[in-house]
Amino acid sequence: MNIFFDRIETDKEIVVIYKPYFLYFLAVALVFWVVADQLPQNDAIKTLASLFWFTAIAVVVWRYITMREVWGEMREAMKNGAVVMSGSKFNPADPLTVRIPKPLTSNPST
Repeated sequence: MNIFFDRIETDKEIVVIYKPYFLYFLAVALVFWVVADQLPQNDAIKTLASLFWFTAIAVVVWRYITMREVWGEMREAMKNGAVVMSGSKFNPADPLTVRIPKPLTSNPST
């Protein structure tokens, strides 16, 4: 189970569906950090904000590691002009969907 994306492979195409929850997490981390920075001399809140940011950085690294293969597939398909994107990065009802068609030519062994 991947919390960042779903990858569905059929005989005709590869479909990658991004999940927006990572972006929500980063937005909450940013708001929490700004609020903690505005409170004067509240060490408990600043400690929690520091731990939250450490967790956010760890999640960013984890996302980068898990998404490398998918980004490589997308980069290659974009070079060939064969990518169809739809949806929104921030909308869980209509998430960003990337469709990469598989090559139509087959290599028959004759």
